This record gives sequence, structure tokens and C-alpha cells, in this order.
Amino acid sequence: MPWCNMNVGLRDVHFKNQDIPQLRSELLLSGDLFEDPCFPADQTSLGDVVVENVVWKRPKDLCANPQLFSSAPTQSGVKSGKMSSPWVVSAISVLGGMRELFYMVMPDSHMQEWRDDPSYEYLGLFYFCFWHFGTWTFVTIDDRLPTLDGELMFTQSTDKGEFWIPLLEKAYAKLHGSYQKLEYGHVTDALVDFTGGVAETYDLNFSEEDVSAQLNHLMETISHELSSHSIICFKINVSCHQLMKLFRMKLCSDKELHSCL
Repeated sequence: MPWCNMNVGLRDVHFKNQDIPQLRSELLLSGDLFEDPCFPADQTSLGDVVVENVVWKRPKDLCANPQLFSSAPTQSGVKSGKMSSPWVVSAISVLGGMRELFYMVMPDSHMQEWRDDPSYEYLGLFYFCFWHFGTWTFVTIDDRLPTLDGELMFTQSTDKGEFWIPLLEKAYAKLHGSYQKLEYGHVTDALVDFTGGVAETYDLNFSEEDVSAQLNHLMETISHELSSHSIICFKINVSCHQLMKLFRMKLCSDKELHSCL
């Protein structure tokens, strides 16, 4: 899936008309932490499925020294929560491995990080950018996250002190209307929202008679797309044991391809 550069045709669009500089100014004057009226810390933001004993907590209530990033974003640092949607987890994992794309979705990440600076005043406000209705749109959230029994309910980092993942997912849930609205979807849908690119799906119906030739064609297609800097994801439902065996052999034999995937 090819993606577009954020600087091309950028328009300053704020979701729900929540202007970030204005919000920051108001919070600095009041001295309060941000509480988002457009995505409140209650059942309406979770959706129709009622879960008992949900407590919304800020990162500082979950660990002593919260950070957006404990290290550079990676694919392996993404962990599914009890109520995560697999397609969202997969898309966030892909984004974590694509450094250039990641900083399009989370602009000014260094300015949003917690800082040990006496002049820095934490506001509890974060913002992300998604491709929405043909333009890059800023989505602003507060830092209150839903927890159950002291644990984050949705997607999170393997490092309990790192919070870019649950905050990103919260912003994406707000864009859709609630966390429940993320229950069903496709990883390509999220990647379009994360990249502004165009998704293309290949339905692989391999015949038993000519598996090897079709597999070679598939690998040539993948190599071509990778050379064009496309993002490639797989969903494999295999009933043919021979196909699965050949796929693994081919993937393992192509070291360059394996490292990209």
C-alpha cells in the first residue's frame, strides 16, 4: 500500500473543532489538567457494551514515571489488552515499525513527551493526526485511560511505563466514536487512516496443481511492492499443508524479504 506525504495538501483541520493552541492556552491559564468533553471518561466513550468497575486513570496513576516512549517505537513493543481488537493491534504494530510514518501520525512527539523541566507544565493533553475524509485531521485527547483491576483494558506497550500506544488507540477510538466502534474492521482500513495511502487486497486462491509457480509469482509481487516502499500485511488461512510448507521455505530462503516482513 503506497502512502502519501503529510506535507502534500496539508490543511489544518481539527476534529470536533478542538483547536490545540487554544486548548493549551486555556489550560495554562486555569492550571487544570485537560478533560475532553468530546470524549469523556465514561461509558459513552466505551460504547454500548457495559463493563463493570471500569476506572479511568491518568498515566501518572499507573506508574511513577510515565513516558510516551521508553525507547524508539517498534513492532514488538505492542501488546494486546483484554478488550483489544486484533486489526487495531496489528495496524499499530505495523506503524511502530515504520519510523517515518509514525511521526506523521504523532507530530511534535518530542514536545508531547513528559519532561523533567521546572518550566514545563503538564496539561494532560495529547494529539494525533489521521487521514480522515481526504485530509490530515488532528484528534485531541486527554490522558485518561480505561482500566480494569488496575490494568489497561485495551492495547498497550510491553513496557508498563510507555504510553504512546494506548493514547494513540484512544485518539483512533475517538475518531470512530467509541472504543466499541473499533471492534470490527480490517488492518488495511487503519493503515489508510495512518498513512493516507491506497489499499489493495490480493485474494490468494492457490490451486493444488500449480502451487510452486503461483507462490513464485506471489513472491515477485511482494518484492516489487517492497521496492516501491509499500506496506505489506498478511492474513493467512491455510488448508493446504503443502502450500504452508512451501511458503515458509520460500520466506526463510529470502533473507531480504524476511527482514522486511
